[in-house]
Amino acid sequence: MPLVKLLGGTLTHLPGLHKVLEKLVSGNYDDSVIAIPKGGTLSIHEFDGLRPCTIKK
Repeated sequence: MPLVKLLGGTLTHLPGLHKVLEKLVSGNYDDSVIAIPKGGTLSIHEFDGLRPCTIKK
């Protein structure tokens, strides 16, 4: 909270599960976490069933 006050912001608590965040922080990845190596690409069709396209950085 002190950093929020210092920056003049607000802190909002949103109800819900935070299991994916716990997995990211702990490194205990499963099928709900996708690790993409640096410079790698992710095909969006794996998620939405739409025509294949690639997200590139």
